[in-house]
Amino acid sequence: MQKSFSILFFVSLFITYKSFANLELEYQESMELDIPVANYRTVNLLHYSNGQRTLPISYFDSQGFLKTKVFTSSQKKDWQAFELSNFYSFFAHYGKYSNRTILTGPTQSSRGFQPGVYLISEGDTSAKEIAHRILPDYLKRLTNYALAYQAVETYKKEIIVQVYVRTFLQEELWITAQTSNDGEKWSILDVFSGPGLETSIPFTVHQTSRGTLFTGGWWHSTENYPNGGAFATVRRSLDGGLNWSINDTFRFYPQTRRFTNSTVEFFLSEGKQIVSFGMAALKDPKTARPVRRCHIRTSYNEGNSWQTEDIDGDKKEDCRYSSVIKAQGCMFALSSAYDFIKYRCQNNKKWKKFSMDDGSERYLALSYDPLTQNVLILSKEEDTNLFSIKKILNH
Repeated sequence: MQKSFSILFFVSLFITYKSFANLELEYQESMELDIPVANYRTVNLLHYSNGQRTLPISYFDSQGFLKTKVFTSSQKKDWQAFELSNFYSFFAHYGKYSNRTILTGPTQSSRGFQPGVYLISEGDTSAKEIAHRILPDYLKRLTNYALAYQAVETYKKEIIVQVYVRTFLQEELWITAQTSNDGEKWSILDVFSGPGLETSIPFTVHQTSRGTLFTGGWWHSTENYPNGGAFATVRRSLDGGLNWSINDTFRFYPQTRRFTNSTVEFFLSEGKQIVSFGMAALKDPKTARPVRRCHIRTSYNEGNSWQTEDIDGDKKEDCRYSSVIKAQGCMFALSSAYDFIKYRCQNNKKWKKFSMDDGSERYLALSYDPLTQNVLILSKEEDTNLFSIKKILNH
């Protein structure tokens, strides 16, 4: 019996691993959506476990004001839309514990830019804003520019958000904030500062299945090189956010200027394995100038040690990842600017590459549909409002 079970287990493991040996796209559906063709910026596609879909698209209107149009659809019915004025959604996160969408970004007001966090529950045709108390009063009075970057819903149904703050005193802060009651009350879990800190910008937050919290971004120090410059940074909390420490820092170029930076922008995890996706600033051997490349770094012991596993992108423009998901035992990372997917399955340490550059479409976001168990990708035809959803097939 034990021998039979072992054989079945390894056959199952082999089939799962083989399932994404090579990728191919299969058309699923198209939709023409009413947005300004030239001015859209960030696009996300989320699938709920009950078949509902949420597609927020951010853009600037003709007068330069921020807007987000949220399209929703249930069981592949017609897409309905509602608009969020003066709000620009950077990221959308599906809260699987509460079956709702969390939108984060900046809100435009008479006081400048303030953090914006919106909740969209199942079946809603509007969104609830919950970020009005995210900053303490003393800090809000000093702040004229603040953004909410990524958010995560914990297994306790708390919402944790990364917030960038720039004060009138020219301080720039990396803040991790948490609410357990949908924004009625916020707690500041972490304010990151380092030696000679000039700038710190948070991008992402993640909770592993073991409860460990990770945040990622970059910071710039005014100290002289080699101690100064810009660093991609990971912070970690082992106790639910009470205590934080720097878990990983790296750079590949002797940056002395703040905008030649490497960054950490997304996380995925499986057990003790945590993967960071971002942008690495490297030295171009021909020009000796910094060039930014897509970068993947992994820890196999929940952050105790890290190693670089993949660097890609060879064009002149910056290479960065725009969307990452974990599905069917695999991890996927999409670079919209370069139209490729990096992926690997099970415990294979080698990242494979699937290129989709046909010149007629731009690939925008990855998604996983738990109802059909399909891995999907959203694309848009150039210079039109025609969007398409394709299934990622295995061979």
